[in-house]
Amino acid sequence: MGKDDLCPGCKALVNQTHHIKCCTCKLQYDIACAGVTEATFNLLSKQQKSSWACLSCRNKVPRTDNTNTPVRQTFIIDSKAISPSDNVTKRTRERREKKNVCEGENRVDPNDIRTIIRKEINSALKESIENLIFPNKYKLETN
Repeated sequence: MGKDDLCPGCKALVNQTHHIKCCTCKLQYDIACAGVTEATFNLLSKQQKSSWACLSCRNKVPRTDNTNTPVRQTFIIDSKAISPSDNVTKRTRERREKKNVCEGENRVDPNDIRTIIRKEINSALKESIENLIFPNKYKLETN
């Protein structure tokens, strides 16, 4: 078993009847690794099979001629027009002071929050108990 008998794609032995050889690197590929269906492989002529190039070799070839592509215009920058300070981000003092929002007059005491939550829970619990004891009370009030 030689190195040429292995498919570079799957590293398995190449089927001697259903393989295709790259015209550039001369490596033999299984038709599955070459991306060719069996039906397409059977329709290919000897010339088409002999001129087939593997994906690695196709990627090395430049795609098209770019001589008709226009060259972008270069912009001349006047070094005097741009000063080093133009590249510096300038922030106002207001932004720096806004970082301390939690401090000062707007600060809420944790005990106040607990009291508010406790009142809300008690109110909801009282309403739930009343609805369990007097289930028709709510229906009578809404009619």
